[in-house]
Amino acid sequence: MVATAVAVGVSVSAAIATEGYMAIEAYSGKVLVASQSETKKSAGPMTSLATAILVLDWARVSKTDIGRKVIVPPSAPLAGPNPLGLAAGDQIKLRDALYSCLLRNDAAAASTLATFIGVELEMKRGRRTSNPEGTFVKEMNVLAKSLNMRRTKFANSHGLAASGKNGTTCVSDMARLSIYAMRDTGFAYYAKQASRQVSFYPQGGSAKTVTVKNQNPLLGKLAVNGVRAAGGGLNGESLSVSSQRSPIVNELPDGRSSIRNRRLIVVVYDSNQAGARAQQLIGQGWKLYDQWEASGFNNSADGKDIIRVPVL
Repeated sequence: MVATAVAVGVSVSAAIATEGYMAIEAYSGKVLVASQSETKKSAGPMTSLATAILVLDWARVSKTDIGRKVIVPPSAPLAGPNPLGLAAGDQIKLRDALYSCLLRNDAAAASTLATFIGVELEMKRGRRTSNPEGTFVKEMNVLAKSLNMRRTKFANSHGLAASGKNGTTCVSDMARLSIYAMRDTGFAYYAKQASRQVSFYPQGGSAKTVTVKNQNPLLGKLAVNGVRAAGGGLNGESLSVSSQRSPIVNELPDGRSSIRNRRLIVVVYDSNQAGARAQQLIGQGWKLYDQWEASGFNNSADGKDIIRVPVL
């Protein structure tokens, strides 16, 4: 794994002491540039990325309609940031909770999703607990292990607990998770929305509708089509973005075509200006990719410049 800044003819301005980052081409797993990518960090708000993709994976496997309404549990409004103003007993569609969780760092929505699915999992397994959200978080950690996220341990569904007990991760692990999530067309659709109107249903009242805006500052720029902004933390800002290029198409001698897809994933943690750093790394990453292409896509002999993300 690349632990220090790696570049070929392209400079990176000085990073703050705790800042970590990585630019990686998603389809090949080629690490183009990285710094402090293995250093443990607080999982923080980007935890919601794992919650969102796990919700979509579960809905697909269980054949659950994400338009289904679920009840906000008493614990959810106390979980952390609650921008929708959800109250215990309110109802919200899984789809709308997912939008608010992913686009707006909504701890209450994330906790609602996790609690509902945790209960469903426990019912299927025939054993109930007093902490269904904890059951969901265990599944988050199973997913992390399956993706070889060796430095990641999720503690809750949102990474926004006031106690600061929000689990741990590292930049390369979040790059793995970003690659996995963006493979899913449903997740990619959610992540690219600039804004969405979401509704919830208070007890004894009429529906309330709120416009949720995507907090990804680079969305729609530099071919960025996801992943998500994580916002600020104790040590600075964090951000994960996906920048998509059109595929490389080559004609083969037998008349067939070979296609090489191209997607750059950039993850920044604990930065003074995560958006500016990510923007710089997108430009740098694509330049390094072009150099790699010109070299014939040659990799290092030891293979340490490649990250393999399993297809689950």
